[in-house]
Amino acid sequence: MVPRPAVKPDTMPRAEVGCAATKPGICPVSALCHGREGTEGYDRGAKFAHYRRLDTLQEYVLVDSRQRSVEVFSRRDEGWLLRAVPEDGVLGIESLDFRCGLDAVHEDVSFEPAAD
Repeated sequence: MVPRPAVKPDTMPRAEVGCAATKPGICPVSALCHGREGTEGYDRGAKFAHYRRLDTLQEYVLVDSRQRSVEVFSRRDEGWLLRAVPEDGVLGIESLDFRCGLDAVHEDVSFEPAAD
C-alpha cells in the first residue's frame, strides 16, 4: 500500500469510512465531501487528486449543499467512473453496501430558490 500523504486540514472529508486502524484516515475506503460555494473546484481537483493516490479509496462522494445533487466517483480497473445520482435516485456506495435516497441525504436542508 502507498503511504498516506500528509493531510492538510482543508483536504479532510466530511466523513470517511475505512478499515480498523488506530488513527482516523489511515486507509479510507470511502470519502464524503460536502461541497460549499467556493470549494467545488478544489473538491473536484486538488482534493480529489490527493485522495485518488490512496490505494484503499474505492469511492469519492460529492454532496452539493446548494442543490439536490450527489455525484459518486468509483474506482474501476480502467480508471474512475462518475455517476451522477438522479434527483429521485438512490445514493449507492458499493464498498460499504450502503444505499439511501436523496431525501435522506439532504434531510433538513433548505435550498435557496434558483435565480432567474
